[in-house]
Amino acid sequence: MRLAEIMPNVVLLFRPIIANENDNPEIIQQMIEICKESATPLVYTSLYTKEGDKVKKCLSTGVEELIIEEATKQGVKVFPKSACATKDILGLDICYAH
Repeated sequence: MRLAEIMPNVVLLFRPIIANENDNPEIIQQMIEICKESATPLVYTSLYTKEGDKVKKCLSTGVEELIIEEATKQGVKVFPKSACATKDILGLDICYAH
């Protein structure tokens, strides 16, 4: 029995993604495989820094694209924030974090 069948509103949180610690392609692939096997969406985010008045994600170049690309290939729903996943789970029209 899949986790999604027992608890349909569960997501896997892959956070925080830290440069050179857990952002390599092997770890990303493992996280996506877990999501695929358990039929759960993936929520990812990194640490953030503040630059002047703006808040910026601290992801290595290409990491976010790799996560989205691999998740799409595997048929895994992927969200950059838990609020986005909540919007999808609840069937809302808008994500209030954006």
